[in-house]
Amino acid sequence: QEENIQLKDPFQEVGITHFYLTYQGLQDRILQETVARFYRPFLPETIPLTQIKQNKLRIGFISRYFSKHSVTDYYFRLIEQLPREHFQVSLLAAPGLQTDHVTYALKKCADEFIHLPSNLSLARELIARKGLDILVYPDIGQESFTYFLSFTRLAKVQCALLGFPITTGIPTIDYFISSALFEPPHAQDHYIETLIALPRIQANYLRPDIPLKPKTRSELSLSKEVHLYVCPMNLMKVHPELDSDLAKILKEDPLGQICFFQYHQTFLHDRLHHRFQNTIPSVANRIKFFP
Repeated sequence: QEENIQLKDPFQEVGITHFYLTYQGLQDRILQETVARFYRPFLPETIPLTQIKQNKLRIGFISRYFSKHSVTDYYFRLIEQLPREHFQVSLLAAPGLQTDHVTYALKKCADEFIHLPSNLSLARELIARKGLDILVYPDIGQESFTYFLSFTRLAKVQCALLGFPITTGIPTIDYFISSALFEPPHAQDHYIETLIALPRIQANYLRPDIPLKPKTRSELSLSKEVHLYVCPMNLMKVHPELDSDLAKILKEDPLGQICFFQYHQTFLHDRLHHRFQNTIPSVANRIKFFP
């Protein structure tokens, strides 16, 4: 503001979030609040909300990832199993959703499924007319549309879930629903929202189908003698502080081999391989990356 910065539509003019903050492993509240204060003047804090009286609580979930995605893997059954005698459930799909079989399954278990327009102003007005009691953001920070949308109060209560596991820094989000199993001591200090740390995790995964004929070790070019330690994570999450732990595992187990997986069509596995060659050279050849 001191430099007379003007933004008419942060989604169109900026269009990114500070997504990688969550992977640095530090206290991010001050950074998140500072960024939110910068955007605050360019986004409305309130707009008129439609009031609808009925016996059920009207709850909306908003995300770009109502498809085969880790966020929906995590929260699908939470949405599906909300008791419909108490809740009317609206699913609000942010622009960019790539529909698939999971999308269609979600449509069947919701009272309504709405594709939001890519214009922030129009999307705000559409949601405000729904008269929601609760608006749930499973993943604020994953992408820019829902991040900028959340600066405006569009329901009586707004909350964030663990799809992006750090504070939003945004005052219009009332609650952050996490798990006591994930949070350090004095965790409330890490959040601008009121933290609700449930005793268990919120995930309720469907049991995956097991292949009728799993691949053998020989088909995967793996020795029958080695002990496999599998880390099936997105490679951008492999923090440098993990390197010494990987080395300790392999040094204490001479037959150990650690398996990661290549991530889409990126070269992250090449970069990690190069890093391991520099940070833990004595065991780097026992860390493998599979397709």
